[in-house]
Amino acid sequence: MKKIFLPVIGIFIILYSCSTAKVNSSHTSFIVSTIAFYNVENLFDTIDTPNKTDEEFTPSSVKNWNTTKYHQKLKSLSVVFDSIDGKNLPDIIGLEEVENRAVLEDLVKEPLLADANYQIIHYESPDFRGIDNALLYNPKAFKPIFQRAIAIHFPDSIGKAIAEEKTTRDILYVKGILHNTDTLHIFVNHWTSMYNGEIATIPFRVWCATVLKHETDSLLATDRNANIIAGGDFNEHVTGSAIHGVLRPDSSQYENFVPGKLYDLSHYLFTEKEIGSYEYKGKWSSLDHIIVSGSLLNTDNKISTEKDLMRVLNNDFLLYHYNNQQGKGMRPNRTYGGNKYFGGYSDHLPVYLQLKIKKV
Repeated sequence: MKKIFLPVIGIFIILYSCSTAKVNSSHTSFIVSTIAFYNVENLFDTIDTPNKTDEEFTPSSVKNWNTTKYHQKLKSLSVVFDSIDGKNLPDIIGLEEVENRAVLEDLVKEPLLADANYQIIHYESPDFRGIDNALLYNPKAFKPIFQRAIAIHFPDSIGKAIAEEKTTRDILYVKGILHNTDTLHIFVNHWTSMYNGEIATIPFRVWCATVLKHETDSLLATDRNANIIAGGDFNEHVTGSAIHGVLRPDSSQYENFVPGKLYDLSHYLFTEKEIGSYEYKGKWSSLDHIIVSGSLLNTDNKISTEKDLMRVLNNDFLLYHYNNQQGKGMRPNRTYGGNKYFGGYSDHLPVYLQLKIKKV
């Protein structure tokens, strides 16, 4: 794997996002809108909820997760979202690793997020750790017209392949109209982690990929020009067997796109620009993906994007400079490392994509 060098200065963004910003090209005016995905690393409240494995995030646990730390976490996350674009908050935010709707309601009340008046889409998942996916959206920019949680039911042959029976997060699907222009289909993903070993957990991610592919194939069979964005923490590298063996997005022909096909923009970001979103034992990778349908690479489309408009927010404040037995370098400034409290943001970096909405 290539060694990934992450810049420690802020990202210079040429385009502005959200509804007030416009870019003029010839006789065409573009509104530029931002969608972000972020694994926020165990956004739990401090309450021990029955039938959830959330005991480690309570005041009486070894972690000593308390109200002060919880509110610091909310404030820190609001700083991240406020930093994604120099002028405006993202129109849409897909979140992974949130415990419940209550923590989302607390998050959107943070002063730095107030201007977006974020609305919440959330369903309780059967995940054995009690974490879910969610979507925040600015109602002035995005109007949902349909939403549902897509359940992941592992076959018995997969679910009992390891010592404990596995459950995982639903895939959150939201269909809506972006800036009163065109329909956008969004899938928020958080596939099964490598906690029990990368090889042992491949079948779980393969099944997650199979479920997502069924959904995207159904949309594209009905409309090969459907505008699809599938993002989130796939818990798999850009060359992983579930993504490229099952979902099979294109990872090279971004300019020669084909309607009805998917394209993994994170593959380009990692392999060509050498920018990752996750670090483990000194090696950077890109577990956080943004995959789009071919129609979104069509500049003649009402909504479009480009391969260079996907980014990782890797400002210096989001990184921790370490120097220990593993070596020295940078990694995401996380909230916890095991039971040690660092007071940071997340063990992942947020990824985001800018979309150009055509206004003629």
